[in-house]
Amino acid sequence: MHNGNIKAVDLRVNYQVKPLAVNRDDILFSWNVDGSKRGQFQSSYRIIVSSDRILLEDNIGDIWDSGKVMSKDSSFIKYTGPKLESNTRYWWKVIVWDGDGNEGEESDVSYFDTGLDQKDWKGIWIWKSRDIKINSFSYFRKEIEVPDNFSSVKVFVSAHNHFKLFINGTRTGGELSPAPTNPYKSKYYLAYDVTNLIKAGRNAICAVVHHIGGDGQNYVNGFPGFILQCEITAVSGEKMVFATDETWKALAETPYEDETAFQQNRRISAIEKFNANMEPEGWLLAGFDDSDALPVSSTNSGERKSPPWSNAVSSLINDENWILKPQYISEGMIEEIIVPNPVSIQETGLQIFDAGKIVSGWPVLELKGIPGAVIRMRYSENLDDMGRVGHNVANENSENYYDEYIMRGGQMETWSPDLSYKAFRYIEVTGYPEIINPENIKIASAHTGVPITGSFNCSNTLLNDIYKACIQTQKNNMLGQLVDCPHREQAQYLADSDLQAETLGYYFESRNILSKVLSDFKDAQLEDGTFPFVYPANFDHPDFHIMIPEWDLHFCTLMWKIYYIFGDKSVLENNYAAACRMINHYLNSIDEGTGLVPRSRERWHISDWPYPNIVHEGDFLTVQNMKVYKAVSILAKAADILGKKPDMEYYNLVAARLKCSIVKHLYDPERKVFIDSYNTRESHQGTNVLGYQFRLVPEEDSESLLDNIVRAGMQCKTLLSLNLLQVLFENGRENDAYKILNNTNYPGWGHMISKGYKTIWEGFDDIESHSHAWNAYPARIFAEYITGIKPASPGFSHIIIKPFMPGDMQFAESRIRTVRGYVYVKWEKEANEYTIQVSIPANTTADLYLPGSAQDILSIEESDEKIIDGGKFVNRVDGIDYCENNGKMVIKIVSGTYYFKVLNM
Repeated sequence: MHNGNIKAVDLRVNYQVKPLAVNRDDILFSWNVDGSKRGQFQSSYRIIVSSDRILLEDNIGDIWDSGKVMSKDSSFIKYTGPKLESNTRYWWKVIVWDGDGNEGEESDVSYFDTGLDQKDWKGIWIWKSRDIKINSFSYFRKEIEVPDNFSSVKVFVSAHNHFKLFINGTRTGGELSPAPTNPYKSKYYLAYDVTNLIKAGRNAICAVVHHIGGDGQNYVNGFPGFILQCEITAVSGEKMVFATDETWKALAETPYEDETAFQQNRRISAIEKFNANMEPEGWLLAGFDDSDALPVSSTNSGERKSPPWSNAVSSLINDENWILKPQYISEGMIEEIIVPNPVSIQETGLQIFDAGKIVSGWPVLELKGIPGAVIRMRYSENLDDMGRVGHNVANENSENYYDEYIMRGGQMETWSPDLSYKAFRYIEVTGYPEIINPENIKIASAHTGVPITGSFNCSNTLLNDIYKACIQTQKNNMLGQLVDCPHREQAQYLADSDLQAETLGYYFESRNILSKVLSDFKDAQLEDGTFPFVYPANFDHPDFHIMIPEWDLHFCTLMWKIYYIFGDKSVLENNYAAACRMINHYLNSIDEGTGLVPRSRERWHISDWPYPNIVHEGDFLTVQNMKVYKAVSILAKAADILGKKPDMEYYNLVAARLKCSIVKHLYDPERKVFIDSYNTRESHQGTNVLGYQFRLVPEEDSESLLDNIVRAGMQCKTLLSLNLLQVLFENGRENDAYKILNNTNYPGWGHMISKGYKTIWEGFDDIESHSHAWNAYPARIFAEYITGIKPASPGFSHIIIKPFMPGDMQFAESRIRTVRGYVYVKWEKEANEYTIQVSIPANTTADLYLPGSAQDILSIEESDEKIIDGGKFVNRVDGIDYCENNGKMVIKIVSGTYYFKVLNM
């Protein structure tokens, strides 16, 4: 019997709610603690896992019972019971105890399904023929007979590259699944509960599958294929399995034209040409006459080199290096349907429409059918001088950035070119012989469905507009993976992903999509320990065989960032070895004479980007060596957490030596600045920013270097401007940082807003991509430094709240979802008085730094109770303590909601 006012809520497995397929060898439990009492925290927990819901309701953990574990941990707790069965549902719940040792209310019952092992797959990979073409489509179908005594139906499905699944004519699943991988190493599969779509008797399972090919930058070619397994469970518990085999049918012809031209120079998507006359009516339903359809082919062939995944699944069991694995990241989703504005040219057969902002997604046609009419939809970020849509993809020319639809006629026709993501603001529609109403050419804003869980708002309209642009840009750049831009490249870069983690970690439920980045690059790691510059990609193609040493080093900073934001130790466990292999490659190249990592003559170095002006002429590059130092320091901390003491000692020693070498050879003690590279005199602001931030500058020169950084204004480009803002905000130069942000002149984010953009550019110059998420980190800066929310320990178990109140702002508020629950801060000020509302979740504590000097504070009230008067503590309030730190008043709080009112002199 519980008597504690505490309960575990929001139960998750592998950070998913009731997942339908998880790796049975990798189970991590998480929950939040719900309790209304101020200072509520979990002192112990008990996890119960059962094979049956009824057993669980009686607290019988026939699978695993952790017993009462004394711990505050509530995130990413490993399952340590007996090995779980594959393809099985398990029921679980959590009981927690409060800080006084009182047992809380039991959590609601939840469940998770383990996924299929390789041996569980009964199907084979199929395609419409063994004639492989780029940008090709297959229409598959199979009719099955289902008995009337079934209780549940589940489907497992994958494809290369993407599929649309239909059960009895109803679309099932999300957009553009599965997410990209290297198909020679693994493929994701999706699991769906389709019980409500299946009926007793005859049923039709159909799929449209798209294969890309063509050596593009954001995928690995592989070979086309589709695999599906449908499991029908009877009331008795017996299973009936239908899987892809050579009895499936493929339509002899599809409405899509194969082998169309690629839309971009990077070959990441191709023109979708769809002839509605070629799509047979009723093909998605049972009873369709498919006698003219073709028997499918297994994609295995002895006549050509076959990828492992293209064989019958029985042959995969012996290939331990290849897996079909459950997809943990969200599928693509349509977030918003936009009715565009007609602009520029509005003539019969030629109309221009404006979405109002750059979005990723596609148009949605809904027009009266006119037989044979060829509707072409061309996309761009911009209009040309004639008022037409530009023939370009971002800053690269392209005649092919369009899709085409041939009408059947006689009725309203609806179509979307939704087998690839486009990104555009403007759409040019030609070929329709009537004026189109905007309601009939809507735009679907679509992206990977990572939920937005945070928010920011303030009295400064410019900052609000920058925040909204950052969020829109980040949404545009989640397309099955984190991408640099949603149109020109759609490629996953390590450096871009690391910078995107700033905003993702604060405003999005992003743990799984960020972890995918590390997993992908770990798969891509080369024999020497380095990484391709993008991945997945056709790295053996000369266009994409590029190495960037500085990008490699972001593997460590991204790994640490994910760990620190989410408190997920498994991120370190899973990626530490790969990080060590990478950093050891660079350490093994250290020059004996200088103790520095040398510049590579064969690789492409980037210290800042785009249009950098840091000098790269010397044999030893300062930014590269500083980033090696940072990566080594991270590995020392990771080794300590993982209990690898010899590694920790080694990497600490290496870091200390490297610091000495950097100061000796790359620091100018006379000018008190870092030089850009060995034997040069040039000293860039960004180089000095890293030297200051990484504490490489001699302590006695620290203030002088900071002054130098401030005097330089904003020389940094996108890559190092994040570090610049962090250095200014964290070292008493908040007004200088705010001046950069609150500025509509070039360079800066406000300049982009002043130009009418609602997305963030690749750089500060108006000549590149205008939707580039690596430059969208001001959103985090606002929450972290304007409202002041920052983790002081992994997973936000302890929080620093240090608001900055600019003179021209009246209020600011942020709401951030952490793994422990929501953190909310709102401040308002007027004259010499301000209020701060703070809410932190159970299982956390916080230090609230009040703005200004502690000596200037006359009084502090909390919820109308005076706690400080005349600088003296006059009343004790539950959950509140205080101290002074470097002249600041620091209020220490436990979990709960607080309303502070501060009166200054």
